[in-house]
Formats: sequence, C-alpha cells, structure tokens
Amino acid sequence: MKVGLFLTNQQFLDTDMIAALDDQIAMVHHARDFGWDTLLSGQHYLNEGNNQQLQLVPFLARLIPEAGDMNIALGILLLNLHNPVYTAETVASLDIISRGKLIFGVGLGYRDVEFDAFAVPKGKRVARFEEYLELVQKLWTEDSVTHSSETCTLNNIRMNVRPVQKPRPPIWLAANNDKAIKRAARMSDAWFVNPHSQLETIRRHMHIYNTELKACGKTAPRELPIMKEIFCAKVHLELKRKYKNLLTIIIPRHVERAKSIKEDLNKLDLKVHLHNSQKIIDKGTDIYLVDTYGETKSFYNNCKNIFLGGSLVNHGGQNPLEAARFGCNILHGPNVSNFTEIFQFLKLKKISMKISNQKQFVTMIDKYFKKRSNSKLIQKKLNFIGKKILDSTYREINTFIK
Repeated sequence: MKVGLFLTNQQFLDTDMIAALDDQIAMVHHARDFGWDTLLSGQHYLNEGNNQQLQLVPFLARLIPEAGDMNIALGILLLNLHNPVYTAETVASLDIISRGKLIFGVGLGYRDVEFDAFAVPKGKRVARFEEYLELVQKLWTEDSVTHSSETCTLNNIRMNVRPVQKPRPPIWLAANNDKAIKRAARMSDAWFVNPHSQLETIRRHMHIYNTELKACGKTAPRELPIMKEIFCAKVHLELKRKYKNLLTIIIPRHVERAKSIKEDLNKLDLKVHLHNSQKIIDKGTDIYLVDTYGETKSFYNNCKNIFLGGSLVNHGGQNPLEAARFGCNILHGPNVSNFTEIFQFLKLKKISMKISNQKQFVTMIDKYFKKRSNSKLIQKKLNFIGKKILDSTYREINTFIK
C-alpha cells in the first residue's frame, strides 16, 4: 500500500496566507522525508462562508520543487469548467515541471455557484465533461485535431507542448454514484474513491466498477486511490506525548462507518473502544468510538472541549448550539456557511474558536486543558442571552395581540 498527503488548502478569511503556505510546505517536507508516495490537492472557486483557497495549479506548481520524488496529483481538477485547450496545455506543463510524475485527477463538480460563474449549464455538465476529457487526450497524442462544439472549435490543430509521460499522464476520475462509477471504468485509468463513502457503499460501488471494466474489456487497475480523513487521530497522537491518560471520543456523523473508522485508527496503533460493545474500557484506551445514534447530549455534558468535524468538508458545517448549551469550548474548521451568524456570535462571546491546521488544533486543546473549566460561565452567558431574546420576542407578540 502507498500513502499520500492531501492538502485541503482551505483557510479562514483572516488567515495569513503566506504563513499558511509555509506550514503546508513544511507538511510536504515531512511527507517527502518519510517516504510518502503522492501529494494531492483539490479545486474550488468562489468559496462560500468564512474561508479562502489558493488555486490548484499554481499551488501544486509551487509545491513540486519541495516534493522530491513524490507523485503529484490533481485531486481533482473541475474539468468541465475549463476550456480543453487550456486544460491540455496546463496539465502538460505541470507534467513537465514535475519531471513526468503528474496524475491527472478529474471530476464533474457539484456547486451551482461554480457552474453559473463559468456559464456551464448544469444539465450539460456530464456531456461537456466527457467531451473535454476525450478532447484533452487527443490534443496530447494526435498530430491533427479537428473539433466543433458549442464551446470549442479546432481546425486541423496540433498542440506542441506535450506531457513527458507517454502517451499521457494517468487519469483518475472521481465518482460517487452508480453512473459516475461506470464512467470512471470506461474513461479513466482508476476510480478515485470518495473520502466520505461508507465501507458498504465502497463494496457495492467496487462491484459496479469491476463489472463495467469487464464489459469494456479492461482489467482492474494495479492501484486504486482512496482518501480517508484521520484529522482527530493525529491530534490525539500529538497530545498523548504530554497527557498520558488522554481519551478522545469520536462520534461519527454516520455511525455505520464506525467499523471502517476503527480499522483506520488501529492502523495508527491506537487502541479503540466501541461504545456499543458494553464492555469496560481497558486501561490505555486511546479512542472511545460512539457507534450508536442519540448519544451526543450525554457526551457534551461530560466532555467540555469539542471539535465539530463536519466543518472540515465543504457541506455547510455543523450546528454548534447544542454543544454551546452544555457549556462546551467549541473548535471548528473552515466550512460553517450554513451557520455563519451563529459562529460569529459564539466567537464574539469567546465560546468558539476556528482552527485551520493540526498544529493550531493541538495548541488550543492544550490551552483548554491548562485552564480551569469555564463551562458554567458559557452556560450562564447563553442563558442570559436566550432570556433577553425570549423577552424581546414576548414583547413583540404582545404588541401585535393588543
């Protein structure tokens, strides 16, 4: 098995982006020096909420000289947003810069704001994606390309800048539903597995993928790229050096993923206890993994330092009010666009804190451990504010009644 490093490259609006870039370069150095295989990053435009992001191509171009012998993967490029000539020449240039170690990772995208900004009709995104992927490969390999569509016209064109890898860089295609899995089998060298997919879903999709490969007369790829997120586990390992009896409680958003999460944690030599096992926690347990629904409140009542993991992915974030009501110190990632006003309020009251990387996560938890619990103060603040809002609402209702 090979291991790679995916840099999310999303930072808060008030982040010093130069300092953040330096942190990411340092992470690349660590991955390179420990023999990791691949460096990846992804692409989005017009980030929503309280975050910003360097663009994929210049970001990876800056990191290539730092990565040594690591492969460099576009993970992923939003193919149907870009003119195919631009894509073909840009990716060929990156393959040259990386000395022939580039992986061409592509995907459809899903955000309306991006499709609207690039004037891509959402209903045509699949057809345009397939058209562009085929055309990019022709531009890399053929001496004369003629093409006519509503977005690109070429008349007997030869593209002179070509990739180092022949006939082209390997293509990874990100896919997360049945039709897209079949497309990945037909049109790419490897299916790029979604990091949020549950184990059972991956098994089902793997059957679809292999069946489609067979129908196309293709053999299974030697390598299949799968991303997994282990953010909290790494923080636990860092803090454990200082706090020997540290216990981290993880409550997955989808508890059916508990088995696969446990397997990932065990690979990091972490001792995991499943909540539903009904066994006494062994001495030396690192992670208490909650694998049942409806338990969150009881853990908020006993754990006063929490991290909302749903804010790591670009899906709007996680509601922090329940944790705040139980007097928890709240840490969160960059993606909180569905609850922007709530988080701004909690930040003003010094109840929540945004973090942008693992180092900052470790620093804040360490800080919370060192100071006395302010749980009662947090609850007092929220109760006071809640009473003011309720009184104000009550007065307004009375005005209308009268």
